[in-house]
Amino acid sequence: MFEKYKDKCILCGNMHFTFLMNKKDNSYICNYCSKLCDKINYPRRDSIYCYSISDLKKSMQLDKSVHSIKFEEELEEQKRKREAYIRKRKKEYLDTLKDIKMISPNISTEKTKRKYLKDIPIFNYSSVRKNIPQYKLENFVVIDTETTGLKPSSDEILEISAIKFIDANPVECLTTLLHPKKEIPKEIVNINHITNEMVQNSPKIEYVINEFSEFIKGFNIVGYNLEFDLKFLHVNGMEFFNEKRQFYDVLELCRKFFSKNDVYDYKLDTICEHCNLYRTEAHRATEDALVTGILFRDLGNKIKNN
Repeated sequence: MFEKYKDKCILCGNMHFTFLMNKKDNSYICNYCSKLCDKINYPRRDSIYCYSISDLKKSMQLDKSVHSIKFEEELEEQKRKREAYIRKRKKEYLDTLKDIKMISPNISTEKTKRKYLKDIPIFNYSSVRKNIPQYKLENFVVIDTETTGLKPSSDEILEISAIKFIDANPVECLTTLLHPKKEIPKEIVNINHITNEMVQNSPKIEYVINEFSEFIKGFNIVGYNLEFDLKFLHVNGMEFFNEKRQFYDVLELCRKFFSKNDVYDYKLDTICEHCNLYRTEAHRATEDALVTGILFRDLGNKIKNN
């Protein structure tokens, strides 16, 4: 006879007298569930009136506050969006890399003479400012080398890549591994993953360096920590200073563009991670050159247009 005074709790499903229950919308919630919801969602009081029925059910099932669940769901959604964005950026990068025409240098029969490091001309790096002509951000050659060490006079170049950007797009890349006179030290192999076996049949630098001198004719030069590459290439006979051109160091550009609050250091790896540039082979000349060129183009345009 008392059944007409009872109803089912929307949260636990048990029957209770309606006059002992709390009404929410067109449903009833028993006192036990009401207190349990307040306990789980502490310090929130009267939580059954603050959240939807579906949120309250999930909160009871997981024994977590609605706030915690929503926070975790938001983090998970951000993670999914981030992963989707990374996949998109990786695909864009790989498509760009795939579209570049790869060129191997012709091997000359004549050796190029080495130069002395002390004979490198004094020159200044150019800065990227708001008034920089647009064509300078769109047409340039970016260079990168992999070496056996840090001393141009005694260490050797293992790989050179020079990528030509035309109308803001990387169009062709002159690249080669090089056969060094000495074995590659194990610590260097661990960095750039270039092994002695990989360079066994590669040309010696003195027979191909002129091809790179020809490739850069008429173009400004871009690099990351460019002085390092210029010194190594200069002592090996590459011609940079036989014509008027400008030199842009993207490392210095990044130091001006990003504060220490943005990045914890200015290594190329760190900058690429911050700018969502995803190389498949870091510390290899072609991909390091490509991301350096992209950074120069994109950061330069931000400086010019902001």
